[in-house]
Parts: sequence; structure tokens; C-alpha cells
Amino acid sequence: MKLYIKNFGPISEGVVKFKDITVLVGPQASGKSLVLQLFKLINDAKNISDELENQNFVWNGVYEFFNHYFGENMDSLIKSGQYEIKLNDKSIDFKSLLRRRKNHSEKVFYIPAQRVLTFSEGWPRRFVNFEPGDPFVVKDFSEKIRGLLNKLDQKSATNKIFPLKGTIKASFRAKIEQSIFHNAKVFTDRTGLKKKLYLRTGTEKQSSYNIPFLSWSAGQKEFFALLIAFYHLLPPAKTGKRNYDFVIIEEPEMGLHPRAIKSLLLIIIELLARGYKVILSTHSVMILEFVWMLKQFKDLKIDIKYKLDALFRIFEIPKKSDSSLIRQHFDQLLKKDFSVFFFHSKPGGYKFKIKDISDLSLFQEKNDIDKWGELYSFNDVITDILADLKNKEN
Repeated sequence: MKLYIKNFGPISEGVVKFKDITVLVGPQASGKSLVLQLFKLINDAKNISDELENQNFVWNGVYEFFNHYFGENMDSLIKSGQYEIKLNDKSIDFKSLLRRRKNHSEKVFYIPAQRVLTFSEGWPRRFVNFEPGDPFVVKDFSEKIRGLLNKLDQKSATNKIFPLKGTIKASFRAKIEQSIFHNAKVFTDRTGLKKKLYLRTGTEKQSSYNIPFLSWSAGQKEFFALLIAFYHLLPPAKTGKRNYDFVIIEEPEMGLHPRAIKSLLLIIIELLARGYKVILSTHSVMILEFVWMLKQFKDLKIDIKYKLDALFRIFEIPKKSDSSLIRQHFDQLLKKDFSVFFFHSKPGGYKFKIKDISDLSLFQEKNDIDKWGELYSFNDVITDILADLKNKEN
């Protein structure tokens, strides 16, 4: 699937080709989120307009709709006669898009970067509890995980939310326990006037102490919103996947230690194995290193078993009862296609272009797209300066 954009917000021009794994990199406010929200709008316009109408929102024309969907004062994203949007070479007309009447299941599950803001007093907020001008994807995500968390809580006889059997692979789940929750368990507290979340340390029978949601680390809060979404996207194996084609995750690394990011990558691998196409926006070198690793593995002319064994070592997965399933996941991973795009501007410029850097060369001829969208440049600068200082010692 190919999206062409011209004169849309801060983006002057560019093309994004969506593969099994698509990664967007670039500085803040360069338009990555707007492109992802645009992609969801094009695919799910009917579902979005229906949800806004169900929440009593009204609008008159495309520009007012943009304020509801992209956020307050976002009606300036396009100017009549100056912008162009194409999906698979077919021009997108927003007026026609919003008049769609054909119902279909949502194609895109969207996890926004502002996910931690979805929690208030230890529980996800309702759609209507946000400001009218907040972006739709934030309000919609909060409403979704609120409903999902309520269902999980109702099903749990022990009030336990994590870890749960029958969802994420046991070996992957263990990695999350160790790297993010440090073997503490997540429970709901039903004793007060409102349900709340807390972490319980120690054993389930003999707790050391409970930690309320507001006292969790930033990384734990960030990841918990992701976790509830993953529970929904990764139903029991017999179901396989939901009806979504794409899963968008903005800045999945937010607040996470590198070991936790590695655990998160395992969940992304499972999403891919279930048949989802995954789209990421990121500022993390680790995520680009993950895609670079896939490129290198695909180019290696060696027996597949050596590659699979290497993935077990890279992700530090012990050989357990689910090893054969994980091996299948890794095997499928190596068959996936990927693309990487860099949002860049000239020095001092406020308009951005989108460049395809899927070859992931660290030494491209053009300086403006060198070093994986500038994510590696700081390390190189330090290395060069230290080498220069060392030479001065002599």
C-alpha cells in the first residue's frame, strides 16, 4: 500500500510504502503522527465519523471535521487546491471520504504516543472525558482500552490482570515480567468507590506491598496501556487475530529501558506472526537496529536453523515448552518485508520531505539522510572528537 502526500501540514511532499513492517523516523513535529492519523482516516473514515456522531460531535464540512479528528485548530492542515493525497495512485477527496456509507470492520488499530494520558486516577478515561479538541486517536484508544480492561477485570476471579495465561507466549510473557514489572503482578482494586490498578510485589499468597498506579514508573505506565491493547490484538491461538489489517504504534519505546524495548520487540514479532502489518514511529536506535538485523539475516546465505538459533540468543529466549512455536514466529519474521522512511528538512526549514531509507546504510551520500535519520550521528560525533583529542595527547 502506497501513500502519496503533498502540502499536508508540515509535509511538502513524500511517499510512504507500507510493508509488513514500516518504520517512520524524524524529529519532533515533522509530521509523522499526522501521516499515521491520515492513513487511519483514509482506511476507517466511516467508523470514525460514526463514533464521533455517537459521541454527539457535529461538523459542517471537511475543515470542521479536521478539528474533531486531528485536533483543535488543525483545519489549517490543507488548503483548497494546494494539497494532494493519493492512496495506491488514486486521489483522495475528503468530502467523498466522509460521505462513505459502506460499513466494514476497522482496518487500523491505532496506539497513540500520548497513551499514558488516557489514564486518570488509575483507570482509563472515557471518550467524553477528554476535551473536544483532543485528537480522535487518543480518545478512541482510551475508550477501547477502558472497555477491554473492564472485560478483563470482570473475567478475573482473582482480580489479576498480568500475567495471564493463554494470551502472550509464555517465554515472551516472562521477559515482560522480568524487564518491566520486575516479577510484580498487576491487580485491580475493587475496595474503594472506583476501581483502580496496583502492582503487588512478593508472591500472590504473601504480598510484600502494593504499589498504586500513580506511583508506578513512567515505563510501567507507558507499557501497561500497550499491554491491554496487546491482550486484545493477540487473542487465544484458535482465534489467531482480530479483523484489523494494520497496527500502528507511535513511539513504542517511550519510557522503556533497552531491555524492556527488547521485550517489546518480541510482542511485535508475535503481532507479525499473527498476520498484522505493523507500523511504528520511533526515535529509538534499537528499533532501527532490529530492522537492520532483519535485513542482514535475509542477506545471509546460510542454513535457516543457524539464523533461528541466533534469534534465540539475541533475544535471550531459553529453550522451553513453547520453543517450537517461537521458532515458527522467528521463521515467519525472516520472511517479512520492511520499509523505513525519514522525515527531514533543510537547516532552519519548517517544511519536511519524506525519504525512503529502507536500505539502512549508515553512510549515504546525502548528508541530510545520513546515519539512519540522524539517530546515529551523535555517537559518531563523540567518537570523532575523542579520537581527535587522543591524537593531541601524542
